[in-house]
Amino acid sequence: MSKESTPAGSRSETVSSIKDNLGGLAGKTLAGVTASIEGFGDHATIAILYEIEAANIALRRSQREDVRKFAKAMLQDYNELKKDLGSFLGATESPTQPVDHVDAVHQTLLDDLNGAADADFDKRYISQQQIAFSEATTLFKTYRDRGDNPGLQNLCKIGLPILEQHTQMAKQLAAS
Repeated sequence: MSKESTPAGSRSETVSSIKDNLGGLAGKTLAGVTASIEGFGDHATIAILYEIEAANIALRRSQREDVRKFAKAMLQDYNELKKDLGSFLGATESPTQPVDHVDAVHQTLLDDLNGAADADFDKRYISQQQIAFSEATTLFKTYRDRGDNPGLQNLCKIGLPILEQHTQMAKQLAAS
């Protein structure tokens, strides 16, 4: 979304908080039942694409240096994860390719982030990050425990400590 376009998100923090929490609940519910390689690939790719776009928005809009530093780290980590997951999924015999765009739920979150008032942006971004990491952690744990591909289960084992680190970083940002 260009800087000149009108954001579709809500400027009301109450409305946005409700949307963010409902979106997170829906995402976490789906993440908790994903055990196929195709389902995991789609959900993980959507989560990664959301993280990359949210970080780009934060780099443009954040008022806080610590939030911009966090966004830069997320951008680096999720671009790497996108490459690794894409390579892994491309090497499988899966008949489907991962999605190349976020779903409606994550697009709503991005629209809300774009629509945040300047004074509310950092709080909204941090709140969304906490929700997103909870969803991603559930997704990775579910696939690690019940997935149908041992290689991808191992990738989840490797990725979980990184997600847990991101969760802690977001909690620290929320507390400051």
